[in-house]
Amino acid sequence: MTSVIYSILLIIVSITIVTTKPCDILENMSCECHSSTNNETEQLSCTNYYTPINGTIQLTNISLQNPRSFDSFHLTFHTREFNISAMFINQLSYLFPRSLSSSSSSSSFGGRQQGKIKIILTFQDYLQLNFEDYSFYQLFGEKSDYTTSLSLELTASGQITFAPMALAQLTVDQMSLHSSSLEPYSFEEVFNNTHIGSLSVEGKIKQKQNRICKKNSMIFLFRLHTSK
Repeated sequence: MTSVIYSILLIIVSITIVTTKPCDILENMSCECHSSTNNETEQLSCTNYYTPINGTIQLTNISLQNPRSFDSFHLTFHTREFNISAMFINQLSYLFPRSLSSSSSSSSFGGRQQGKIKIILTFQDYLQLNFEDYSFYQLFGEKSDYTTSLSLELTASGQITFAPMALAQLTVDQMSLHSSSLEPYSFEEVFNNTHIGSLSVEGKIKQKQNRICKKNSMIFLFRLHTSK
């Protein structure tokens, strides 16, 4: 009987409740803030419904006056034609966690446990999607206490163009890119001058074969649908 009660208590303790509320964080985007009751996670989800965005993502005056921090971001764009300009989402860095708490920086074995900053960008319905030079230039800056992650979900079948230095100077621990096709670009053309710890690419791209290779002490993991 005692063991049953103990198991029930464990289940109750392990449940994390997440509350969702509308919030005014980014201009021209409808946002929701997701907060866990134990303050372990703060997530921001925002959607743009065909509203033109000129230049870069901007924080609203309210979010500038009353700053919040998040460790997870998911921005969705419904658009027909979209230009991803230089340093497109760099203002999100004002919303990054400032430091790890003592409780989250130590594991049960006395070691250090890194926090994580995760960004997902989803582009839907586009006919033309253009990545300009330095789209994600030094997006995460110096965040040695955190594992950084960037996902690009290009879910429409429209045309995608990459400027020669589109992803240049992007430094991130983990990156994934999902697209039906990145042709006519080669892998080297898309990921030129980047610093990526592990990379997963899913989509059609000019590449001789699937492979795992090492370059500049970084490991790239490819899962490609290659063009013939």
